Amino acid sequence: MNPLTQFKKIPILPLLIAPALVIIAALTAVPAVATSPVEFGAWSAPINVGPPLNTQYNDMYAILTADGLTVYFTSDRPGGLGGDDLWVSRRESTDAPWGEPENLAILNSPFNDSLSVLITSGNIMYFHSDRPGGCGAGDLWMSRAKPGGDAWTAPVNMGCVVNTSFTEIAPAFYANDDLGLSTIYFGSNRPGGIGDFDIYQTTTTDEDLESAVWGPGVLVPELSSPARDTRTFVRRDGREVFITTNRTGGVGGLDIWVARREDSSDLWSTPVNPGPPLNGAADDGSPALSRDGRTLHFFSTRPGGFGGRDIWFTVRERVIAHMRPSSHWRSSSRRPSQWTRAGSPAKIWRWASSRLARSAHEPERVSSQENKAIRRLACSCLDFEPLLAGIVFREPHPATSAADLDVITLCSRSCPWFRPAPSPHSFH
Repeated sequence: MNPLTQFKKIPILPLLIAPALVIIAALTAVPAVATSPVEFGAWSAPINVGPPLNTQYNDMYAILTADGLTVYFTSDRPGGLGGDDLWVSRRESTDAPWGEPENLAILNSPFNDSLSVLITSGNIMYFHSDRPGGCGAGDLWMSRAKPGGDAWTAPVNMGCVVNTSFTEIAPAFYANDDLGLSTIYFGSNRPGGIGDFDIYQTTTTDEDLESAVWGPGVLVPELSSPARDTRTFVRRDGREVFITTNRTGGVGGLDIWVARREDSSDLWSTPVNPGPPLNGAADDGSPALSRDGRTLHFFSTRPGGFGGRDIWFTVRERVIAHMRPSSHWRSSSRRPSQWTRAGSPAKIWRWASSRLARSAHEPERVSSQENKAIRRLACSCLDFEPLLAGIVFREPHPATSAADLDVITLCSRSCPWFRPAPSPHSFH
C-alpha cells in the first residue's frame, strides 16, 4: 500500500476541532482565492499505445481503472460477438505491457456494444448498445461488477426515462460529492436539441447507484452545438470537461474540445479547441482523463497507427502558480516571526511541517505559541487549501515527508471540505 496515503495519527488532533471551528468562522470575511493555482501545461505529442490494444481494425473508447492496471475499450476485431464489442486488457503494473485483450462476452451481443464508462469506485459500468429490448434505436445500459472479482453481471437497460425512442450514446459519469449529486452526461439525437447529436445529462441523488433512480435527460446547451456532440469526460474536480464534436472551428473532422468552470456548480464556459498536438487533421475523439488529470486517452485516425481508429494517449504537467498567504495572516500580530520571512508557500509549508513533526513526536520541544500557529495554518482552509490540494492533497509527491502527511491529516480532520484522494497512478 502506498505510504503516501497512510495518514499518521497525531496526539494533538482531538484538541483541534473546537479551535478549527473558531478560526474558520473568523476567516469567512477573508476573500477567497478567485482561481485555483493548480493548473496544467500543454499536452505532449500523442503516443500510440500499440499492440495488443491496437490492431488493423477499429480500437477505441479506452477507459482505465483508477489503478491503471485494467483498460476497457471497444473494438470490431475478430473474435467478438458481432459489430462493436467491449474488450478488456490487464497488466501487472503501470510500467508493464498490456496483456492480450479478452472479449467481455457477458456484456456483448450480436449488435453494437460500445463506449463504456466506470463510476468512481469502478464497480458499475454504463455503456451504449443498440441490441433489442431497449427503448429506442440505441440505449444506455448498466452492469455491475460481481463481489470479489472483476466479472460483470448481465447488463440491464437504464429504462425509458433516461432512454428515448431515439438514440442515447456515449455515457460519461461525474460525481459531485459536495452536492451529493451523480451525473451521467451522454449524447442524444432526440428532438428539442440544437443540432445533430447534443449533450444531455441525467442526475440522481441516490447514494446506491446499483438501484438509483435517474431523472430524465436535460439538454446541456453550453456544451452542445448545431453539429454532432457526443462523448464527453469530466475531470474529477468537475472544473474541466472534454467534448467530442465536429463543430465548426476545429482542426480536423472530429476534434476534442474543452470547457471549464470555476466551481463544479457553475455553468460551463464556451468550449474551445486546444488545437495541435492533441487534435490533428484526422478524427480525434472519445477522451478519457486519468484521475490525476494528467493523462488523456483518446481514439485517433491520425497517421502512425495500426488500423482504422487506434487508442492514443497524451500527457500534461501540473503548473503550481505562485501564491502568498492572504493579508489576514500577513498582518496578524500573533503570527510567528517565521511567517514574516516566508516569501512563498513552500517556505511556509516547510516551517509548518517541521513544527508539526516536533508537536507529534517531540511535544516537549514545541512551545504553545508554535502549536497555536500550527493549528492556524492547518485550519486556514481559505488561505492554504489550493496549496495543499495542488502540491500534496490530490497528488502526493514522492518526497512528501511524514511531517507533511501529518499536516494533511490535521487539515482533513479539522476542515470537513478537505477530502484526501487516493494516491494517483500512472495511466500511460
